Amino acid sequence: MAIVIQISHDVGAEELHRVRDVLNHAQTYDPNWNGAVFELERDDFTCIPGREDADAVQLLNRIQRAIDGR
Repeated sequence: MAIVIQISHDVGAEELHRVRDVLNHAQTYDPNWNGAVFELERDDFTCIPGREDADAVQLLNRIQRAIDGR
C-alpha cells in the first residue's frame, strides 16, 4: 500500500524535485521507510495524512526542509 504525501500547490517544480530526492533517500537508506512506496498528491497544504507517528513526523520535517531549501 502506498503512503500518500500531500504537497501544497504552492510548492514549485524545483522544490518538488528536492522532495522526491528526500523520499528516494528514505526508501533506500532509512530502515523505517525501506521499500516504502510513496505517492505524491497536490493539495492545499503539505502533510502525510493519517500518520502521526514519530517516523512520519521526522520524514515530514525532512520534506519541509527540502521545500525550504535547507
